[in-house]
Amino acid sequence: MLLVGCIARAYIHIYPAGTTNMRIQLVPGLSPVSPVTSFVPLVVVLAITGIKEAVEDYRRYLSDKKLNATPVKLVEDGKIVDKQWKDVCAY
Repeated sequence: MLLVGCIARAYIHIYPAGTTNMRIQLVPGLSPVSPVTSFVPLVVVLAITGIKEAVEDYRRYLSDKKLNATPVKLVEDGKIVDKQWKDVCAY
């Protein structure tokens, strides 16, 4: 998955210039190629990037869920109490 992310990141940096080229190719008679040949690579790159972001978000969710369930000991009103990390308020 790391390789896909690196490839997607590399292509995303190229695509701002590529989208200008795509707009020129949409003008009938000006472009020697079909507009589909411009949009398919863009859609593929955006789909790969979206999937990669979704996987990263899910992994972060699992990590946060595990961390929030971590047991901690707090001192409240002079007594030591057991709580979960998600129940600790910083203010």
